[in-house]
Amino acid sequence: MGNQDERSALPWLEWQRRKPLCADKICIENLQISTDVFPDSFGRHKAQPALISVTLSLGQQFQSAATKDTLDHSTIHYGTLSKKIREAIESKAGTDDLLAIQQMWKLIGDMIPSEVVKAIETDIFLPKACMIGDGIGFRKSMLREGFDSLVIYFKNVRTSALLGVNAHERVLKQPVIANVWLDDPKEEIQIPLHVRSAEKCIIEAIEQSSFETLESLSTAVADRVLDNLFVAEKEMQVGISVKIAKPLAIPFAEAPSVEIYRRR
Repeated sequence: MGNQDERSALPWLEWQRRKPLCADKICIENLQISTDVFPDSFGRHKAQPALISVTLSLGQQFQSAATKDTLDHSTIHYGTLSKKIREAIESKAGTDDLLAIQQMWKLIGDMIPSEVVKAIETDIFLPKACMIGDGIGFRKSMLREGFDSLVIYFKNVRTSALLGVNAHERVLKQPVIANVWLDDPKEEIQIPLHVRSAEKCIIEAIEQSSFETLESLSTAVADRVLDNLFVAEKEMQVGISVKIAKPLAIPFAEAPSVEIYRRR
């Protein structure tokens, strides 16, 4: 997938714009492994489950594989790929957090013939790494031309806030669900430190708030994370998406929500 030392970072939205739109794809979803490359929710380096998802966008159609109904050079054997991913990642037990995550992406990229694959999207999801949410994930996207995108995300962070315009909403806190994506943080940052700090900022920004609207709350969360985590990195351009939902706000709807994107 190109020389790793000569690759350029792109914001997620720009990466999406550049990837092939009509390509044939091969997907492996939620390949379960055991790993200790990232601390668990208590900060311990212990084995925990991880879900690996890989999407390969091909540079051309399956061609002969579809015509001859066989696995040949025009496609990728997903069974063999799954085995190689599992073996490669589980052999990295005890490795430094950031180095291990980078090696996961490189290992997957090195397994796939560059003449067949145009783009690789790799998602590493850790369901036991977040104290009050569904988990923390890392999405690495690579184009063969030498462009990368990195997104760190927090899935379904559940907490409560004094939130709403109605009189009864000003009396008691109600549950909210936040999903947050950090877009294009540079790989040289300390991922474990920034992830834990971001998680704390998200929770505190919500729980300590008293807004009437989701619009104000989501903006406050974005500002809190950017102000506290990345103010020192003067040369770093970081984007953040925040989606906040109020499950109890509308009786016959699952939840209203607001999603914003901010970049500095």
